[in-house]
Formats: sequence, C-alpha cells, structure tokens
Amino acid sequence: MNNITQRAEQAVFKTVQAILAIIVVAMVFAFVLFYLSWSLYLLASAHLQPQYSALLVAGTLVLFLFMVLKLFQRSLTNQQNSDPEADNFSNDLGSLTDSTLGKLSFAMLAGFLYDKSPELRSELTRTLILMSRQD
Repeated sequence: MNNITQRAEQAVFKTVQAILAIIVVAMVFAFVLFYLSWSLYLLASAHLQPQYSALLVAGTLVLFLFMVLKLFQRSLTNQQNSDPEADNFSNDLGSLTDSTLGKLSFAMLAGFLYDKSPELRSELTRTLILMSRQD
C-alpha cells in the first residue's frame, strides 16, 4: 500500500512540475513576443506612419500565429499517423502561398521592400525589361 502511495505522489509531483514548466515557458514566450513586436513597431514607425506600423506588426503577429498553429496541427497529425509523406515541410509552405492571406502578405512584403530599396527597384526593373525582351 505504501508503494502505491509513493508512486501516486511521484506522478502528481511530475504532473505539477510539467504544468509549472509549461507556465514558465508560456510566460517567457509571451514576454519575448511582446518585446519583438514592440521592437518591430519602433523600427517600422521610423519609416512609416504609426497606424501603418501597427498594421504591419499586427499582420506579422497574425502570420506568426498562423505558422505556429500549422506546426502544432502538423505535430498532432504526425503523432496520429507516421506517414513519411506528411513530413514534407514544403507542403505547408506551398499551402501558405496558395492561400489568399499568404499571397497578400507576400505581396505586401514585396511592395514594402520595393518601395524602400532603390537598388532592388532598379534591379527588378532591369530584370523585367530583360524578361520582356526575351519573349
């Protein structure tokens, strides 16, 4: 009877340890996410108006949340079935670029980079001119 009680206490202790570890990791993750989003906002507000900076940060956080949820869903799916084809990460990236949100996000990023970098703008213009001449 004493052995069963000790094993039950150990199981409860391990469960409490796991829950506390999850809470600590979640708090650290929330702090890091807040710090990174604030840093991104300050960086973007140096170049953009504040409302556009806030929109950029919100869009980035939504994309980050989408990626975390996809990875979480993928890890649950891989635990249920160990299909070697399900391990292909490019399928997840392809589904991101196939979605409307992914296309819009990549277009916004490309437009932002095109607007902020004169070298990229001239290189892209030169490349498009060369491509049009090849047709």
